[in-house]
Amino acid sequence: MIKSLIFMIIFLLIILSSCEKTEEYFPEASPDYVQKAGVDDLFLSDESRIRGGKTEPEIYVQMGHVSGSFSYTNAVQFIGGGKYFLSGNGDGTIKLWNTLSGREIRTFNCEDDVTNLDISKDGRLLVSGDMSDMKNINLWDISSGKKIKFVNSHMDMSCNGYPVLFCNDDRNIISGGSESTLRLWDIESGEMIRDYKAKADSSVNPDVSAIVLTPDGKSVIAGYRYNAQGVESQDFTIRIWNLETGEEIIAFNKANGWVETLGIKPDGKYLISGDWQQDSVRIWDVETGKQMAAYHTGGTSAIDVSAGGRYALLGGCMGFRLIELSTGKNIRTINKGIEGWVRSIKFSPDGKYALVGDDLSKPMLWDLESGSLVTEYGGYANKLETAKLSKTGNIMLTADDYTDAIRIWDYRNGILIKTIARDSSSLMSCATISADGSLMATGGWNGRTSNAIVWDIASSKKIARMELEEESGNHTGFLQITDDNKYLIWATQVKLTISDLRSGKEVAQIADSTHGFRSIFAEPNGNYLLISSYTGGFKMFSVPDGRFIKNISDGKDINYIFGNEYLYEFKSIKNAFGDWQRYLTQYDLKNLEEKSRSKINEFYFNFGIGQSRETLFFCHNFAKDISKYDINKNQVVTAFTGHTRPITNLDLTPDGKFLCSGSIDGTARFWNPETGKEVAQFIAFKGGEWIVITPKGYFNASPNGAKYLNVRVGNQVYSIDNFHEKYFNPAYVASVLQGKRIEATDDIR
Repeated sequence: MIKSLIFMIIFLLIILSSCEKTEEYFPEASPDYVQKAGVDDLFLSDESRIRGGKTEPEIYVQMGHVSGSFSYTNAVQFIGGGKYFLSGNGDGTIKLWNTLSGREIRTFNCEDDVTNLDISKDGRLLVSGDMSDMKNINLWDISSGKKIKFVNSHMDMSCNGYPVLFCNDDRNIISGGSESTLRLWDIESGEMIRDYKAKADSSVNPDVSAIVLTPDGKSVIAGYRYNAQGVESQDFTIRIWNLETGEEIIAFNKANGWVETLGIKPDGKYLISGDWQQDSVRIWDVETGKQMAAYHTGGTSAIDVSAGGRYALLGGCMGFRLIELSTGKNIRTINKGIEGWVRSIKFSPDGKYALVGDDLSKPMLWDLESGSLVTEYGGYANKLETAKLSKTGNIMLTADDYTDAIRIWDYRNGILIKTIARDSSSLMSCATISADGSLMATGGWNGRTSNAIVWDIASSKKIARMELEEESGNHTGFLQITDDNKYLIWATQVKLTISDLRSGKEVAQIADSTHGFRSIFAEPNGNYLLISSYTGGFKMFSVPDGRFIKNISDGKDINYIFGNEYLYEFKSIKNAFGDWQRYLTQYDLKNLEEKSRSKINEFYFNFGIGQSRETLFFCHNFAKDISKYDINKNQVVTAFTGHTRPITNLDLTPDGKFLCSGSIDGTARFWNPETGKEVAQFIAFKGGEWIVITPKGYFNASPNGAKYLNVRVGNQVYSIDNFHEKYFNPAYVASVLQGKRIEATDDIR
């Protein structure tokens, strides 16, 4: 008995000794960290102050940052003593959150993927950098969410956007970008004051990857990496500049590769640098540029230094560390719950928590004393890949960006009918629905073959599966079911296949393995195809035999839009004087006879749909707005605004009452085609919940879908609970989607 007890004690000691030892941590609070009474007043809008907070309730959906490809959380920042924080994401938005409740207070819609942000000293202004070619540095009023002004930095986009900081007591903004250049901007005028350009490495011109200010605010320290072509700098990759004069004070770190991230101790004496490539984080003497220490980390992508300068947070691949800077001692390692690289990391003002952004869309709050995850924020919905309508049956299909499911809606009544799980063996990249709403098709790639799958919607069962060996790894990118439900037309970038819909057997194939397809247009009833290649020209093929009919055009500068009755051809022709003239030609869909031709103003679009002989709807490439084009007036007459990210497709209800759009902002929207006003949004969440909501805030939802609704009064945000009885109104939602003009009152519930 005694021997067994001794053996058990020895065994436990061995187990305990093999566990990772963690050091005691002493949180360092920021000097200005105070639990201020009335800190909420910072976020009360002027209107709510004037009216004593009695503004009309605004009902909105808490989307969080939408998930999908490249939805990285690139920037995080605490505000209001830690009671709030901001997160910037690759979905093109900045979110203001209540740290404790997790409520999303406000959304700032940027031009493109958000990469950096900073807060003014008084906490009232926000500056953001994004990856837009234009308007890539933006200044915001945090309380109202309004954009005050923007700056076009006039620099080529670097792969990670522009680091931005307030400086000179918030009178200026300093930004980094491409071609080794920093620029100082005047906030009041938006004009550039001066630039700071490294001369020595002009042959490479590496991007500025990170900037920090010295604590006295007199100098800016810049880190450099590689240029737009991916060529690494062979020169100094850390430079310190005098902010006022623009003179370079010192340059160092020539032998250790590029710099991805920087941090500085509060006393301004030591700089910390890190990057993904090198195995160590380095500490430098700011005055001399001498390396004081290097600690093995396995790669560092984000750094933050504690308020007292004793500790640093080091973000890396699949985790982050809390270290003691003077010794390099590892206090805590978090290597769970992190996806990919840590993109941003911050100490909380009280020093007890770390706010972390990684390769997912959900900012995370971690307890540094226990090493446990406190909470995640957002990540509720995916980017929407498509929203397509049946020609009969009032059915809408929505599919997310590489989603795990397809959603089927009754759009006339504003109800999600069912969710169909995708085929688990492959990634899904596109989807479509049949004319009668009984069938759907999905396309994707499983790592070896491109594929298309036909499904029976009522039973959620697969009818047929078609595969195509693709050495290039092309996903299926085009799908259409013919109106008679006999054939599926599906295509990769280099091959188009017409298959028997029930058996899956190939009927015909059209290939361009040399150059690939530039665009494919299928006549709405599936009677013929128009296909262009990158060599130029459009060719017509019959369906289902894939027989070549004729050349439509031999030029590259041509595009098409299909309507219910007409084919609209947009073509550019160079005249005898070398000037480009643009023409719109209308053809009868049945026989392709030319009905009219007119000279038009110059414009380009990515896709569109025709409503009548006089009206078209189209979207430019990566556009958030829809344009309504009057052919007779030769001009855009209405802009449909509301989507916050690029629109992926357009469709019209068969009766023409509504225009439908899908967007990577995670929503499908119905619009009044006459006025351009939004009618309703359809939103599906990852857990199976859903909401259909009108601009007035009246909604229909699944049993737990209302938990994603917030109510804002001024800048105070509440759950929907106290407002549920008034705004949960399925009858009103259905009446709006049926085109009826009924006021939202209790008697139509």
